[in-house]
Amino acid sequence: MAAEGFALVGGRLDYLHGQRVAVLVYRRNQHPIDVFVPRGAGARKAAPGFHSTLTRQGYQITHWQAGGMDYRAVTDASAADLQRFGKAWRMASGGTP
Repeated sequence: MAAEGFALVGGRLDYLHGQRVAVLVYRRNQHPIDVFVPRGAGARKAAPGFHSTLTRQGYQITHWQAGGMDYRAVTDASAADLQRFGKAWRMASGGTP
Protein backbone atom coordinates (compact mmCIF):
# COMPACT_ATOMS: atom_id res chain seq x y z
CA MET A 1 0.00 0.00 0.00
CA ALA A 2 3.09 2.22 0.07
CA ALA A 3 2.59 3.04 -3.61
CA GLU A 4 -0.76 4.62 -2.68
CA GLY A 5 0.87 6.71 0.08
CA PHE A 6 0.28 4.37 3.04
CA ALA A 7 3.59 2.94 4.21
CA LEU A 8 3.59 0.15 6.79
CA VAL A 9 5.97 1.42 9.47
CA GLY A 10 5.55 -1.19 12.20
CA GLY A 11 3.34 -3.06 14.56
CA ARG A 12 2.80 -3.63 18.26
CA LEU A 13 0.66 -5.37 20.82
CA ASP A 14 -1.80 -3.09 22.59
CA TYR A 15 -5.00 -3.29 24.64
CA LEU A 16 -8.53 -2.52 23.48
CA HIS A 17 -11.33 -2.88 26.04
CA GLY A 18 -8.97 -4.88 28.25
CA GLN A 19 -8.16 -7.39 25.49
CA ARG A 20 -4.71 -7.74 23.93
CA VAL A 21 -4.80 -6.88 20.21
CA ALA A 22 -2.35 -6.71 17.33
CA VAL A 23 -1.89 -3.22 15.86
CA LEU A 24 -0.52 -2.52 12.38
CA VAL A 25 0.87 1.00 12.05
CA TYR A 26 0.75 2.76 8.69
CA ARG A 27 1.76 6.34 7.92
CA ARG A 28 0.13 8.86 5.61
CA ASN A 29 2.38 11.93 5.33
CA GLN A 30 3.07 12.67 9.02
CA HIS A 31 -0.11 10.99 10.29
CA PRO A 32 -0.14 7.48 11.77
CA ILE A 33 -3.01 5.14 10.96
CA ASP A 34 -3.33 2.44 13.62
CA VAL A 35 -5.21 -0.69 12.51
CA PHE A 36 -6.38 -2.75 15.50
CA VAL A 37 -7.00 -6.46 14.93
CA PRO A 38 -8.87 -7.97 17.93
CA ARG A 39 -8.28 -11.65 18.61
CA GLY A 40 -11.27 -13.89 17.97
CA ALA A 41 -13.38 -11.08 16.51
CA GLY A 42 -14.11 -13.03 13.32
CA ALA A 43 -16.67 -15.15 15.18
CA ARG A 44 -19.07 -12.21 15.43
CA LYS A 45 -21.61 -11.74 12.69
CA ALA A 46 -21.43 -8.30 11.13
CA ALA A 47 -21.94 -6.94 7.65
CA PRO A 48 -18.77 -7.35 5.55
CA GLY A 49 -17.03 -4.35 4.04
CA PHE A 50 -16.19 -0.90 5.35
CA HIS A 51 -18.52 0.91 7.69
CA SER A 52 -18.99 4.64 8.11
CA THR A 53 -16.22 6.80 9.51
CA LEU A 54 -16.75 8.54 12.85
CA THR A 55 -14.94 11.59 14.19
CA ARG A 56 -14.20 11.73 17.91
CA GLN A 57 -11.95 14.27 19.62
CA GLY A 58 -10.18 15.04 16.33
CA TYR A 59 -9.61 11.39 15.37
CA GLN A 60 -11.15 9.53 12.45
CA ILE A 61 -12.34 6.01 13.32
CA THR A 62 -13.66 3.28 11.04
CA HIS A 63 -14.13 -0.47 11.22
CA TRP A 64 -14.64 -3.28 8.75
CA GLN A 65 -14.58 -7.02 8.28
CA ALA A 66 -12.63 -8.91 5.64
CA GLY A 67 -11.59 -12.52 5.37
CA GLY A 68 -13.32 -13.42 8.63
CA MET A 69 -11.32 -10.80 10.56
CA ASP A 70 -12.48 -7.64 12.31
CA TYR A 71 -10.45 -4.42 11.88
CA ARG A 72 -10.61 -0.97 13.46
CA ALA A 73 -8.57 1.99 12.18
CA VAL A 74 -7.85 5.19 14.09
CA THR A 75 -6.00 8.24 12.78
CA ASP A 76 -5.60 11.97 13.14
CA ALA A 77 -5.43 12.25 9.34
CA SER A 78 -8.44 13.55 7.45
CA ALA A 79 -11.59 11.55 6.78
CA ALA A 80 -10.69 11.67 3.07
CA ASP A 81 -7.30 10.11 3.83
CA LEU A 82 -8.97 7.36 5.84
CA GLN A 83 -11.32 6.68 2.91
CA ARG A 84 -8.29 6.47 0.59
CA PHE A 85 -6.70 4.07 3.07
CA GLY A 86 -9.80 1.87 2.93
CA LYS A 87 -9.68 1.83 -0.87
CA ALA A 88 -5.97 0.95 -0.84
CA TRP A 89 -6.63 -1.83 1.71
CA ARG A 90 -9.38 -3.32 -0.47
CA MET A 91 -7.16 -3.20 -3.55
CA ALA A 92 -4.22 -4.76 -1.68
CA SER A 93 -6.42 -7.59 -0.41
CA GLY A 94 -7.76 -8.38 -3.88
CA GLY A 95 -11.06 -6.56 -3.50
CA THR A 96 -12.66 -3.92 -5.65
CA PRO A 97 -12.10 -0.19 -5.14
